[in-house]
Amino acid sequence: MSRLLFLLPIASVVGGCRYQHETNARLFHDLKTLAAATKLFYFDNNRWPNELAELIEPSVQNKTLLDAIPVDLWGRPYEYSRTRPSICDQDQAFYVWTYGSDGKPGGTDDAADIGNWMIRD
Repeated sequence: MSRLLFLLPIASVVGGCRYQHETNARLFHDLKTLAAATKLFYFDNNRWPNELAELIEPSVQNKTLLDAIPVDLWGRPYEYSRTRPSICDQDQAFYVWTYGSDGKPGGTDDAADIGNWMIRD
């Protein structure tokens, strides 16, 4: 019986790590997709989009870059800006991010902010 009680906390930790990995994988996939579509928009239009919604609008060539704009894991739209948000310390052409589970700047664990500047190609 004591072995089982010892193994339960380990199973919880391993399960939690798997959830965190899958969560980060989904967020990073969304951020990479949005960043790539934003770059393609720039190449097609010779300007950066004013908002992410422009990525689903037909271009002059009648093509859209995305079928839909994804929402983060908590059902909120991803943030987008051409100016550097306070949560980022790097200069880039554009920024796409989520504020995490709490929807507020800052935070740790699933409430941590995650942005395209954290992704390495």
